[in-house]
Amino acid sequence: MFIYKIKKNIGFTLIETVVYVGLFTLISIGVLSSISISSKIYRTARVNNLITQSGNMAMERISRSIRSASSVTANSVFGTALGTLELLNTDGSVTKIYISNGAVVMNENGTLSGNLTNQNLSVPSLFFYEISTPNGTAIKTELLISYTKTGVDKKFQTTTILRNAY
Repeated sequence: MFIYKIKKNIGFTLIETVVYVGLFTLISIGVLSSISISSKIYRTARVNNLITQSGNMAMERISRSIRSASSVTANSVFGTALGTLELLNTDGSVTKIYISNGAVVMNENGTLSGNLTNQNLSVPSLFFYEISTPNGTAIKTELLISYTKTGVDKKFQTTTILRNAY
């Protein structure tokens, strides 16, 4: 004689499976969207940091050059977006600061010193304004740096007094 044992069905019903898949989908969407938001915030912060560092370094170098100069030459171009500043230094050398290929560059005695801004950034405008006083001369500098991939722009400004002008 054969004895048959009745097995109880073990497993999930179709409804339970659909509910579990739905819950898994909702949790996955939440996790993926938070990862996406986090990466976007990271990219934005990285771009802002890159622009800020590049702008601060360029403005510091420009200010140092202006501060050490004795006078501004007639070849300087003031009040335009593609401004050029040519400085006569106390040792007789000439320093020229201008925009070339979307970057701020410095030329010292005819020798290119290199870019003052990061190569991944673009400089659409560099303004110089000459401020004359009875005691001497100051130069106001306005620099706009942008990251073209995201359209983020940041403006930097400073006013620097030439040597022996105070």
